[in-house]
Amino acid sequence: NNAIAGFNANVSGSVYAIAIDASTVYAGGSFTALGGQSRNNLGAVATSNGTANSWNPNVTGSVSAVAVSGSVVYAGGTFTAVGGQNRNNAAAIDITNGSTTAWIPNFDGSVNAIAMTGSQIFLGGQFALLNAQPRAGLAAIDLKSGALTDWSPSVGGGNVQTLSISGDKMYLGGNFTQVNGTSRPYAAAVNLKSGALLNWDPMIDGPVSKLSISGNSVFIGGSFNTVGAAPRLSLAETDAVTAVATAWTPDPDTTVTDMILSGPRIFAAGNFTAIGVTSRTYFADLVSSSNTPSSLNVVLNNTVSSMALFGSVMYLGGTFNLVQGSARSYTGAINTTTGAVLPWNPDPSDTVSAVYVTDSIVYIAGNFLLVGGQGRPNIAAVDTNTGGVTGFTLTLPGLTIAPRQILKIGDNLIVAGDFASGTVQARNPLIMNSASGEVAED
Repeated sequence: NNAIAGFNANVSGSVYAIAIDASTVYAGGSFTALGGQSRNNLGAVATSNGTANSWNPNVTGSVSAVAVSGSVVYAGGTFTAVGGQNRNNAAAIDITNGSTTAWIPNFDGSVNAIAMTGSQIFLGGQFALLNAQPRAGLAAIDLKSGALTDWSPSVGGGNVQTLSISGDKMYLGGNFTQVNGTSRPYAAAVNLKSGALLNWDPMIDGPVSKLSISGNSVFIGGSFNTVGAAPRLSLAETDAVTAVATAWTPDPDTTVTDMILSGPRIFAAGNFTAIGVTSRTYFADLVSSSNTPSSLNVVLNNTVSSMALFGSVMYLGGTFNLVQGSARSYTGAINTTTGAVLPWNPDPSDTVSAVYVTDSIVYIAGNFLLVGGQGRPNIAAVDTNTGGVTGFTLTLPGLTIAPRQILKIGDNLIVAGDFASGTVQARNPLIMNSASGEVAED
């Protein structure tokens, strides 16, 4: 049953990041309306029917990242104001009344990645100043006080695209060339307390799009040819301390864009059509004990941009329209045990750039206007089992860039990405009230 349920996002532009908290979906991007209401680049709608609530931060610029912590919604992007208050590229919004908190991060550039631990939020991107204080590509903020911490490692020669925390270490990847003035091409690690550069240096020769940590290993996905002196094509496992590449050489033939670790399994997605000499089109199931992919062979006809795993079901979004020979336009679901394509088929009308799954709902965002023949511009919520659209309706006119990261902590939702228009531009990452959706005002 792929019938559309009551959910109708009704987005008139692009959505780059979404976050879900209880019965509320927070959406950021580049738009002027959401859920039938005027909402500039950031807003909140009910998961049940997609109706916009009163939460209305009014961002002047694009939103690309959102996260929630306690009573605060954090937002990041490329913007200059929230609710008429000056907020350059990052903001904190009260989760209850939608007003901006006293926290005024004031980044001078974009925020692309967010990570949280304990009482701190860590931000990565392409910026040089935060609150007129030097913070080159990396910054940390106290979640309780909103104050900028002393943590200030510096990134040069490019920007940060991904962050991953393990113990007292922060691993970062992107297209940068230096950290703390020392050569660290595309990947590095710093101390989570002092910001000191650590010895971990995989010496990668190309951009990194995804870092995932499991035990003593750091898995790296991107577009590269070597790790240290070792040939490693776009996917590698390195020691979390020495950064030496392990013997694992799956060698996808081109870029890896997303990666999910689940026990011993490593799911990879991207633009590749082979893993080593084995045909694997845009999706692969691997283990680090073997260079050869598992027998699970999911055949797609175009790129997978995003994945979300729930139990034994993997939800996929991208530019494809066939999965295992069955018509599945831009979204599909597979059983990760058998490889069978599932009946789930929301059928969006155009490409999907982000997928996010909860207990009973899969949220998709992208360039589509319709889902299952029903009007659902740019964002929709569909049942995890039937593929039917719920009553959720979201309108995000004006968005032009897909979400990069969504992070939910407690009652807060944080979305990171690139938001290029509207009046919610001064919040990247964007932090929203998970109950009302409103951006806090000063």
